[in-house]
Amino acid sequence: MMKRLAILFLVFGLIFVFSSFSFAARGVLVEPSDTNQIVVSQAGDGDYETIQEALDNAEEGSTILVKPGEYHENLYIEVSDIKLLGEDPESVKIISSNGESALSVSDVSNIEIKGFTFIYSPIENDKGNACVWIGDSDHILFHDNIIKGATFSGLEVSNVNFSKIYDNILTDNKQSGIFVNTGAKDLLIYKNKAFKNGYHGIEISEEGSSPFVFNNTLKENAQSGIYIHDSATPIIKYNDILENKHSGIAISKEALPLIVDNNISNNKEDGIYGYDNARARILSNTISNNGVSGISFSNAYGVIMENTIKDNTQFGVDVYVEENEDLAPLDYKSLVAKNVVIGNGYSGIGSGGELLKLTVFGNIIKSNKEDGILIYKGASVDVLHNLIIDSALNGIEVRKEARVNAINNTIVKNDTGIYTHDNGYGTYTYNIVAFNKLGIRYKEDEKGNIMHIMNLYWKNEKLSRDFEIGDENFTQDPGFEDAETGNYYLKKDSKFRGWGY
Repeated sequence: MMKRLAILFLVFGLIFVFSSFSFAARGVLVEPSDTNQIVVSQAGDGDYETIQEALDNAEEGSTILVKPGEYHENLYIEVSDIKLLGEDPESVKIISSNGESALSVSDVSNIEIKGFTFIYSPIENDKGNACVWIGDSDHILFHDNIIKGATFSGLEVSNVNFSKIYDNILTDNKQSGIFVNTGAKDLLIYKNKAFKNGYHGIEISEEGSSPFVFNNTLKENAQSGIYIHDSATPIIKYNDILENKHSGIAISKEALPLIVDNNISNNKEDGIYGYDNARARILSNTISNNGVSGISFSNAYGVIMENTIKDNTQFGVDVYVEENEDLAPLDYKSLVAKNVVIGNGYSGIGSGGELLKLTVFGNIIKSNKEDGILIYKGASVDVLHNLIIDSALNGIEVRKEARVNAINNTIVKNDTGIYTHDNGYGTYTYNIVAFNKLGIRYKEDEKGNIMHIMNLYWKNEKLSRDFEIGDENFTQDPGFEDAETGNYYLKKDSKFRGWGY
């Protein structure tokens, strides 16, 4: 009998062991309580009354819980694998009033910081400092905090990798809300709100800085929502960049960002401003109602593609390149393709400067207050397969020794379809120019600058001024699908199929 009982106990024991293993493997077993939990309370009912005491006595794996209070401290985290958790940011405040950062984190990994308001209170003759500084660390989680009052940037990170900065509020800092300075591999910056900072919402600098910046709100900063410079290569995606006092995004000094799917609106100057040999890939953004231009490149270049650029005060896109002895000369080739450029206060697309090499391809350029496309001051531009409609002045204007190669464009309902003057040069082929008040215009003494063959003119109120179209061009019905509803594609049986947009 005793032998049978022993066997039964052994069987039940094995069942229990294997069942426990099975549940643990599926994540069902509750983790044991944290034996390294430390409580900080100014009321004296915790393990320590100051946060730094808790940090000084913490071991790897410790969780420090901070109860409400105003802690006038400068915190230093120098031990890895620490969680520093405030009860909530409204009631747990870390205040620095001695000219040092409220929090410094250095040479550590696996740190989580959440639930605090960090306040930098400047001292007399303050030399400037970040409110929170994190450097030479990895696997950092910094979230659900408020940072304000810094005389430098609110949060500065340097050589911080494989980390996340999210759900923070950064405001009233003298320079930037977040400053990524030197190195940022696999750094995610998302769902933060940076507003009313003295420089930028987010600033990204230096080669090797390539954070992924997404789903942030960057608003009412004194300069730009985001400033990218000195060869930084971030990805900027899904952000709301609004009402900043200069540009929505500023790019300079050979930075190369990828800017995708952002809402960039109502900034006081440009939506995106690139200069000093900046490069950029600007894709699928909505860029609207900015105080100067939607996108402005000055000695900058890149790809501008599939954006909606509308209702900006000056140009939709303005690209200008001129010689600058302070900049290394580059091959300033830019592509503006497949955008909708509509309702801007000057021209839809403006381009100038002898060093510029621009291709404008496949855009819908509509209802701009001056020209659809303006080319001036020696620029060289290929204008291919665009629909240019309802410009208050000219569909395409070329002047001041600029050159255009215009092929397969549909230019309709503008005041003048094509206007070349002031020693502008042009080659025009396979364009459809229809329903304009004036089809084409240039001066008699500049005919030698123009090659104009195999174009189609239809129902312009007046065909031409200072120009004879010649036998090599056509005045026939192109066979639009439905011009009354704005469908200017050609019917399948049109003899001109393959021409125009």
